[in-house]
Amino acid sequence: MAMKKVLTFIISFCLLALTINAQQVNQTDKNGLKQGRWEKTYTNGAIRYQGQFRNDKPYGEFKYFYPDGKLKSIVRYRKKGEDAYVKSFQFNGKPLAEGKFVHQKKDSLWRYYSDLDGKLVATENYKNGIKDGQSISYYPENGKPVEIITYKKGLKWGPWKKFFPDGKLSQEGFYDKDTLNGSYHVFFVGGKLQMQGAYEKGLQNGLWIFYDSTGKVIRKKVFHLGIAGKK
Repeated sequence: MAMKKVLTFIISFCLLALTINAQQVNQTDKNGLKQGRWEKTYTNGAIRYQGQFRNDKPYGEFKYFYPDGKLKSIVRYRKKGEDAYVKSFQFNGKPLAEGKFVHQKKDSLWRYYSDLDGKLVATENYKNGIKDGQSISYYPENGKPVEIITYKKGLKWGPWKKFFPDGKLSQEGFYDKDTLNGSYHVFFVGGKLQMQGAYEKGLQNGLWIFYDSTGKVIRKKVFHLGIAGKK
């Protein structure tokens, strides 16, 4: 008889705890502001996200899930929800992307990963949601850069370089407001110069020199804003 009372008490206590816990989720105050722990679910009942609010502002760590329950992303909020550090994952659990949001816009350094094996394939810099600074793409098989380019206010603006898989320089030039402008070089796989010239407003301009793999000059051409003239 005593054991039955104990079991009844335990069950009642557990039900009460569950009820109290349920009441503490998804709460708003008298002003309609979200407070405390919140979670939302998909139509299949699986949890969509879990996190917490203070005066309607997210804070601390939020976790988001795919409909099958696998982790989709982790978001860590700071500065009253104004800053958010995000790390997202693919279905297989490997990383997809990570970076920072400021006022819901991408900011600072972002990293992106291959959807096949989760290896780093690109890094980009942002300011107020727009590319600003250096962007690099990588060969996933060895992690060496494929291309390095500089952006300013969302436009290609600054030095630009492309590389062979072994890390040697393939091409280099300079962008001005999204347009090639200035000296331009192309190299053979072995590192010798293959071509050199210059661009003006995106058009070949001035003297262009072409070389064979031994470094011998094989051709010269003069361009005037994209139009070839006599050598």
